[in-house]
Amino acid sequence: MTDNGNGGPARLVRPYVMTGGRTNPAAPDLRLETMVRATGRSRSGPTPSAEARAILELCREPSSLVEISARARLPVGVTRVLVADLAAEGLVETASQQSDRHDVAFLQKVLDGIREL
Repeated sequence: MTDNGNGGPARLVRPYVMTGGRTNPAAPDLRLETMVRATGRSRSGPTPSAEARAILELCREPSSLVEISARARLPVGVTRVLVADLAAEGLVETASQQSDRHDVAFLQKVLDGIREL
């Protein structure tokens, strides 16, 4: 096993394993800016995967799909599939702005955030 740069072992799980081989989410309207929030409901089925638990933890406060992906260190495609699964189970709620117009103030905040990196 190799080091992931954070002092721990690198993740050796392939993305398709995390999604059961699925590449398309059940909810195709999940965009990068889609806001995701945990509902606080408990899961009635089997224990969620480590990735799903991480997403639920990150969604205690509303977060965008891309932000969840970055913080969980998951590919965006994997995050989309897992968030769609969690939404189908009622464990998270999603909200997208349906406007095709871009909010200039929001885009400026994104640009400022990128510059801070």
